[in-house]
Amino acid sequence: MGFKEMNAEISSYTKDLKASNLINILEPAEEEIIKSEMAEADILTVFVDIEDGDPAAVGTITGKFLKLLPLGVPILVIGRKDSDIGKILNETKTGFLASNPEQLNIAMERILSDDSVYPAW
Repeated sequence: MGFKEMNAEISSYTKDLKASNLINILEPAEEEIIKSEMAEADILTVFVDIEDGDPAAVGTITGKFLKLLPLGVPILVIGRKDSDIGKILNETKTGFLASNPEQLNIAMERILSDDSVYPAW
């Protein structure tokens, strides 16, 4: 899925949740702008391989994810349930892994309903 298609799908999903006024999807930008925006964000999102067919993908940890960890901003990762990223999120209590639409709905409801849920992740 390309950038435009992914943005369209995410925008549609946020409209369905009646949350489009709370979520801003930004176009690609310069590194300094990105760092500034990330530090100000309420939550950061990382997309990783969600397909279960490739056993090697379990251990895939993106550079983007590693850059986000020390920022102290909660991270929502959309990826496979058995990924090492999920284990890191659980151990560090820095975010939430959603591997199916139901888990994504739960995460979004928690994010939208109460800021105090972040430390419990």
